Amino acid sequence: MRRLKLSGERGMALLMAIGIMTVLAISGTTIAYYATSNSGHANRANAGQYASAGSEAALGQALSVIFNATNNPLNKYLFCQTGETYPCTRTTTLPGGGSIKWTPTLDELATPYPQWTITGVGAFKNPAQRSADVNRTITIKVDVRPKYTKILQNQVWNYVYIYGTGDPSGCDYSQSNNSGMGSPIYVAGNACFDNQGKITGGPVQIWGTLTFNNTQNKIGTSSQPLTTGVHIAGGCKLKPATSFHSPCDATDQVYANPAADTTPIMLDPPTPAWSTWYLNASPGPYYPCNVSQSGTPPVFDTDQGSPITPDSTKLNRSVSGTFNLTGASYTCKTENGELSYDAASKLLTVNGTVFIDGNARIDTGGVVTYTGMGTLFLSGSFVLKNTNLCAVASGSSCDWTLGSGHWQPSNCPAADPAKDCKFLNVVAGYLGGGGQADISTSDTSVEFLSAGYQGGILAAQRFDISTSSSTMGPIVSSRMTVGQSLTTYLFPQLTTVPEAMPDGSQPKFGTPQTPKNFAG
Repeated sequence: MRRLKLSGERGMALLMAIGIMTVLAISGTTIAYYATSNSGHANRANAGQYASAGSEAALGQALSVIFNATNNPLNKYLFCQTGETYPCTRTTTLPGGGSIKWTPTLDELATPYPQWTITGVGAFKNPAQRSADVNRTITIKVDVRPKYTKILQNQVWNYVYIYGTGDPSGCDYSQSNNSGMGSPIYVAGNACFDNQGKITGGPVQIWGTLTFNNTQNKIGTSSQPLTTGVHIAGGCKLKPATSFHSPCDATDQVYANPAADTTPIMLDPPTPAWSTWYLNASPGPYYPCNVSQSGTPPVFDTDQGSPITPDSTKLNRSVSGTFNLTGASYTCKTENGELSYDAASKLLTVNGTVFIDGNARIDTGGVVTYTGMGTLFLSGSFVLKNTNLCAVASGSSCDWTLGSGHWQPSNCPAADPAKDCKFLNVVAGYLGGGGQADISTSDTSVEFLSAGYQGGILAAQRFDISTSSSTMGPIVSSRMTVGQSLTTYLFPQLTTVPEAMPDGSQPKFGTPQTPKNFAG
């Protein structure tokens, strides 16, 4: 019996041991399950956080491109590369199997301004499920305000400024016949006067010499000497004198109070950003009339290629013939500018920066008025003939009166400068002049014939003005020839000017606004 009892106890112990081990096994499995489950949830949560951070990083990368001051925030192809199709997605692979990507799209017709919508996606591998990604998507919107104006940086634009030197004739600026220079004038080289050419306004800044080839040539008069300053570094020569006299005075028919001196101010000639604006002008070679178009606007280029891969070497004066800016009515509007003409009202509209890889002219006759703040770039030449192109008209001509209530090109309220300012600046002659019936020489970038003009001019080479013409506004030219009856009027001091006006400042194409409508 004793042995039987012992055998029974051993069996019971075995059964108890097996039961305890089973319970422990179940408990261990449960603990392992919960531990694994909690770890999976933690890993997934971490992956979600990484994905969220990635999507935010994607937006940050996109915003850094749009807000980069050297980029054009109104270029919808800003994120595209060769061979891609808009809209273009950028992707960055991260260590550990994650990635971030963003897809920006530009709504060029959005109001009140063009608007970027940026969709950022962050993806990160879930360690618990290697085949699956945890994704997070967020979006944000950025308005871009077109930029038409800036504060003037180079004071050459408050002068008739001639910067070329070494002209074979010895005269970088030539003025003849019954012509009067009433604007401030700056000549980096030599100035020569013939017939009845006079300077009636100032200040006068001449770094070379001044030659009067006729006894009727003069600066100011004995009864009304110039009071704005006369500064001539190289001296004056009045016919029949054979040598230059310095400093110039009344014996040279230079009448100034205070007396003329030999210390002109130093101003550097502006260098137009030809390539930059060829690539970014709107309307221009890479920015067609995408907002609205009617009639027949100009052909801006013929061989520019794809806007995804803009190429500044295509600035080659490819457009043949000459576009008449004021012929039949037409409209060309983009998200960042406009070139339009209404023939019924004879109104030309230029806003922003326009680039034509060729020639242009205006010869409609009578008075044509313009509105807007804009710069017109021409790789070829510009002709204004038998027409008064005016910011403000008065009867059959421009309003040449200086002062309040008349042309005020820099009177630009901050609320909406494009509507309240009127200033047209023409920049011509990058690839030579000529190419038009009225221009006989290939080095003539701009020519005025029986014309009146309120605005600015930059002639990369020669500027010829003749046949009873009048101007009111700054002129910048390598060389300048003034013939017959010319009158230049004193113009308002410039402070606010078109954005593309060459003055050495960094070009800006638009102003991104504070990001908004964050979602995700």
